[in-house]
Amino acid sequence: MMQKLISVEGLAVRFFTRKGTVRAVDGVSFDVDDGGIVGLVGESGCGKSATALSIMGLLGPAGETTSGSVRFKGEDLLRLSPKEMRQIRGKEISMVFQEPMSALNPVRSVGEQVAEPLKIHLGLSGGEARLRAIEMLEEVGIPDAASRYDQYPHQFSGGMGQRAMIAMALICEPELLIADEPTTALDVTIQAQIISLLHSLRERLHMAVLLITHDFGVVAELCDVVNVMYAGVIVEWGNVVDVFDDPLHPYTRGLLRSMPRAKRRQRKLEVIGGAVPSLIELPQGCRFHPRCEYVTKRCFSEEPPIFQLNDDRLVRCWLFEGRMKL
Repeated sequence: MMQKLISVEGLAVRFFTRKGTVRAVDGVSFDVDDGGIVGLVGESGCGKSATALSIMGLLGPAGETTSGSVRFKGEDLLRLSPKEMRQIRGKEISMVFQEPMSALNPVRSVGEQVAEPLKIHLGLSGGEARLRAIEMLEEVGIPDAASRYDQYPHQFSGGMGQRAMIAMALICEPELLIADEPTTALDVTIQAQIISLLHSLRERLHMAVLLITHDFGVVAELCDVVNVMYAGVIVEWGNVVDVFDDPLHPYTRGLLRSMPRAKRRQRKLEVIGGAVPSLIELPQGCRFHPRCEYVTKRCFSEEPPIFQLNDDRLVRCWLFEGRMKL
C-alpha cells in the first residue's frame, strides 16, 4: 500500500486587493503518495498555482493561507517558521515555475543558480557544487553543459531554460517536485521532451510529483491520479484512466470534449460556453452552474457537497445526489 507523502486538507487561500478579497483556493483537499504523480488540472485562474504557492510558503504579502493544513511526512508545513520552511524548500520539496525566463535571475549565470541549492542545503564548496551542477545539466539534456554553466538566462532558449529550472529543482534530489505548467509556451516537440524527462527522472529518483496544468494531454502522459479544479474548488477526483474513460462532473466532460483527437473527424473543436467566474464575486450555489448544460433549480441556490462513488472516485455535483456524502 502506498504511503501518503503530502496531505492537503481544507486549504483556503485569499488575496487581498483593492477590488475585494479573492477566494483563490476554497477548501481544497488531496493527497500525493510517496513516488506517485498527481495532476491538478483546470482553466487559468481556477486556483491551481495559488495552491502550489501556499504549499511552498511563497504566497507573498498580498496572499494568505487562511485555513487548512499541509502535512508533509506528518508535519504541518503551514505551522513552520519561515526559517524552518527554507530548510525544506529546495531540499525536500522543490518547484518548477511556469515561466523559466521570469524565474531565473537575469544577472547570474545559469550554472550558479543550479549550483546554489547544493551550497545552501548540503554545504558543498564552490568547486564541488559546480561539478555536480554540470552533471545535472547534462542529465536534463543540456548539450555542452560545462560551457553552458557560465552562460546567462537570455542565452538559453525557452526549452533549455525549462530544463535548467528542472535541474535546479532536482539538484538536491527532493522527495516531492511541484511542476507548475512545465510545458506551457513550449513547442510540441520540446513539450514531449520535457514530459519524457520528468517521467525518467521521477523513475530514477523515486520522486513524487504534483503536476499543475491546464492540459489533459500532459496529465494522460504523466499522472496516476487527477484532481479537476474549478473556481477555487476541486470538482472531481479519480484515477486518470477512470476519469478519461468515464468523466463524471459536467466540467470534466467539457474539458475532455474540447481536446482535439486524431481519430475523431470534426470541423471545429467543442468549447465550454462562458468563462471562469470572478473569484471575488462567486455565483451562488454551484460555481459551475452558469456554464452547465445539466443545471437544475437546486444548482442556483445550494453549493453541492462531495459525493463518493467508490474508494477512488469523488465528485462535487448534484447529479450524484444519493451517493455517499463526505
